[in-house]
Amino acid sequence: MKRIQLTIGFFGLISLLLFAPFSFAAAVDFDEAIEKLLREGKYGEIETLMKARLSQNQNDDEALYYLAIIPIRMGKGPYDEAAQRLEKCISLKPSNANYYHWLGRAYGLKARDAGIFNAVGYLGKIKDAFEKSLELEPNNFEARSEYIQFHGRVPGILGGSFKRAKELAKGFEQYDRVKARLLWAELWGFEEEYGKMKEELNALPIPLPEHAQNHTRQLLRSIGGGLLEREKASDAKDVFLRYIQFFPDEPFGYNGLGRVYYDLGNYSEAIQQFDKAILLDKNIGSQYRLGLIYEKQGEKQKAIQNFEAFLSIARQRDKKQEEDARKRLQTLRSQG
Repeated sequence: MKRIQLTIGFFGLISLLLFAPFSFAAAVDFDEAIEKLLREGKYGEIETLMKARLSQNQNDDEALYYLAIIPIRMGKGPYDEAAQRLEKCISLKPSNANYYHWLGRAYGLKARDAGIFNAVGYLGKIKDAFEKSLELEPNNFEARSEYIQFHGRVPGILGGSFKRAKELAKGFEQYDRVKARLLWAELWGFEEEYGKMKEELNALPIPLPEHAQNHTRQLLRSIGGGLLEREKASDAKDVFLRYIQFFPDEPFGYNGLGRVYYDLGNYSEAIQQFDKAILLDKNIGSQYRLGLIYEKQGEKQKAIQNFEAFLSIARQRDKKQEEDARKRLQTLRSQG
């Protein structure tokens, strides 16, 4: 059977789904096409396709799975139905590690939205889901990383365990020593052992092996952002400098480094880094803090220009920043 191109359209997928005779090649191509729709954020099309499959078979675990992960990927709750669908997936195919992994994610989001006191009831379920996922697929880097985050964030009295986190990082060394260093760096960050964290990051090879690049991006962003949230700008600086060494043609490292210098009050250096980020991607959002800097320095026109540029970005990520930028822009304009 000739392989179907990933440019297959929505109605082509419908035809493949409902009318094509089943074959392994067709199944592979269909899964690849669905993954492409996921990457493109075309969740409505996926939902239509999966509901069509469920209308033919209520026990279609793959259809239940894709319907479950859509709200999780979008970050839009409530997540009760997603968890229920994943629980049914597991009852249908209890050997599928991915179903347990996503169930752990669903429980995590439910815990986040439940409030401090009600969240406690989900912690055991989160642990059980991740433990089972890793039992079935121990070389799953993302599941290990997220489970380390669980143990890093949850107090010991509620089930978090630094000992278990160390076991998770150590256990991955047999599968991939480069990625294992990322897990150790993440772990030391949670423990505020920033010297050890820096050692692990500095031990990563340059250039990075291709198979480790995406996970390195994700984890350095997570570690750097977490340090900034905890007002550890000096430690975050090392993370973003390392990011730039790995990915010098990407804007995120420069934007993060600009944020570091902004938090440290070094505005001239912050401006340089933000300008580099914008040069690589005008939609990175650096204009917001550039506007704040120029406003502080009394350069009203530059502040206005950057706030206007920030608000013109199609994909705003932070509604609080957007609202603040509008208020500041209104004030600046009213000053004449």
